[in-house]
Amino acid sequence: MEEDGEYLTIKQAAKYLSISEPVLRLTIHCGKIPARRLARRRQPVVRRSDIVPYLHPLLERASGED
Repeated sequence: MEEDGEYLTIKQAAKYLSISEPVLRLTIHCGKIPARRLARRRQPVVRRSDIVPYLHPLLERASGED
């Protein structure tokens, strides 16, 4: 089984990406970021490696670059 440190809750992932939880949930619902439910958890989780590609565009937007 994969280690829990590799997974983030929706709340943790939203904070990591500096976006709101509803925006992250919509992104997951649209299929842009995969989420899963682990056997020991009721809430969905996302893999850290699946959200890292979203950091670069968010950082560019925050710094005012186009």
